[in-house]
Amino acid sequence: MSVDEEQQPSVIEELTDVHFKFEVKEVLLELTRQADQENTLLALSVSQLGAEGKMRTYDLTITSYLRKVGLDYCEIRDSNNQPLHLISSSDKHGSDLLKVEYTKADINGPNFQTTFDNTEQNLKVELSSLDFLLHTKALLSTINYLNTAVPQELTASKDREAKKQVEKAGQGKTVSKGPTNSNVFTFKLSAELGSFRVEVCDDRRNIADITIQGIDGSVLVQAKETMVFARLRDIVVLDVDPKTIHKKAVSMVGEEVFSFQMSLYPNATEGEGYSDTSKVDGKVTMRLGCIQIVYLHKFLMSLLTFLDNFQTAKEALTVATAHAAEKAASSVRDFAQKSFRLSMDVKLKAPLIVVPQSSTSHNAFVVDLGLITVGNSFSLMSAEGFSLPVVLDTMDVKLTQLKLSRTTLKQGSPQTDIEILQPINLEFLVKRNLASSWYNKIPGVEVQGMLKSMNMALGQEDFGVLMKTLRENIGEGSKEHVLDVNKQVARDKAEQHQLEGNEVGCLPVEAGGGGGGGQPAAVTNAGGLGENIVNMLLNLEIKEVVVKLKKSRSDQKESPFLVLHVAQLGIHTNVRQYDMVATTYIKKISMKCLEFSGRWL
Repeated sequence: MSVDEEQQPSVIEELTDVHFKFEVKEVLLELTRQADQENTLLALSVSQLGAEGKMRTYDLTITSYLRKVGLDYCEIRDSNNQPLHLISSSDKHGSDLLKVEYTKADINGPNFQTTFDNTEQNLKVELSSLDFLLHTKALLSTINYLNTAVPQELTASKDREAKKQVEKAGQGKTVSKGPTNSNVFTFKLSAELGSFRVEVCDDRRNIADITIQGIDGSVLVQAKETMVFARLRDIVVLDVDPKTIHKKAVSMVGEEVFSFQMSLYPNATEGEGYSDTSKVDGKVTMRLGCIQIVYLHKFLMSLLTFLDNFQTAKEALTVATAHAAEKAASSVRDFAQKSFRLSMDVKLKAPLIVVPQSSTSHNAFVVDLGLITVGNSFSLMSAEGFSLPVVLDTMDVKLTQLKLSRTTLKQGSPQTDIEILQPINLEFLVKRNLASSWYNKIPGVEVQGMLKSMNMALGQEDFGVLMKTLRENIGEGSKEHVLDVNKQVARDKAEQHQLEGNEVGCLPVEAGGGGGGGQPAAVTNAGGLGENIVNMLLNLEIKEVVVKLKKSRSDQKESPFLVLHVAQLGIHTNVRQYDMVATTYIKKISMKCLEFSGRWL
């Protein structure tokens, strides 16, 4: 055989079997409805949707892209007489809104270890930026249109299919074998999302402007381990009310908002490994940076009023979720199931909550929730009459350096914080019965909490600002909410004539809400009254509480004049299947007036 003939197979390996490329310049989809004439309700536009792929002997590569997408609501016009842009993206020349790259490589290929990094399937997703407009009337009209357009038969068939999937899930799971080589990745996913911007508004005003930036994540799948990682770099929620001086309702203090990493270990607790409590099915590591939240009741009520408009859809989702949960629970009831063990390493810098006196005041209270840490361990307990032992998850939850102070929020000037609540440390011991679905001789959850000491000092000025905050901050939101409710009632009455007789539009709501069929089904599944098992035990105790009230003296300094002392304040709660019993207690309480020596109240 000649040298050329020996090299021929390697040349054939690099040949391209299929190469395709196509692009759709523009796609326009309009949804219309008939009134006096046919009017366009929604207009979806997609620009430059394309794909390119190559299939070779040992690999397949496909790249798809989307340059621009937009969704317009045409029945309402903005100040420029343009339709509302519910979804929009950047039209920067040469940039892709979405780019997806998929690669599949043959494990027996010559370049599998080098070019493809021991990866059978690799998926990369890049999304640059998207803008969303959440307009109350436009969203409600769109939801009603879609509910009316979707046939009832289609909705019912989806529900039946969902029930079948739940039943199949309860019958057992098939574990995929996967490749035996631990160095081979069966699947890799990496995703990068540049930014999202969400504007929330109604017919009368803009409510909020939300910006989320720097989202990235990855999934790595191997034979013995699956790793999931996600990260969020920044989030900002703006209160766009022109009257308020506190614009940033939610903002990040630091570099990174959130990071999450989870590792799953298939078959780690199979066989003899189930008795080894050092082996786990998964491990979660979570970190959360400090998020500053400015609480304005007016802003919160505006958001809640916006969400209340979608109450019907929310109730339908709640009922559907409850039905699915009941089906899943009934499928595993009375059978000994292996418990999933998830090891946790959680460190969360709890939010910094700022409560201003009002939307136009610089006086504020600052609640620093400190640092939250969570760790856990596992232990086994024998279960008489069952083939498997009960797995107990013991979680140690600590909340450290929680404090309360009063401050003045002025940029450019030093902030003088007046401490009201001295830093406190809370400790919780949480014991979870991971076999509670089939073993209920011990509580499902047992919580024991302990706070050694809580010292609070409240001066006259502190008390005055507190009362003003309750009156002004809370009062602003209450007045705004009453106005919104009255205007909503007026709009509902005006639209009632249009809805009368339109039975078709109401049918999807009745089907989603469950009507009279939801609760009886739950009662039937529950059957007769069984054992009144204990679901939760809760024991919380504060060893000591000291509250000092201060008032100003002639030298303008404040000093304590009244001291309240409480010793061993606690609560014991027993939550059972059909009832709940809570017992509170105080071992000792006293109050002393320091202006009169030796006087106790």
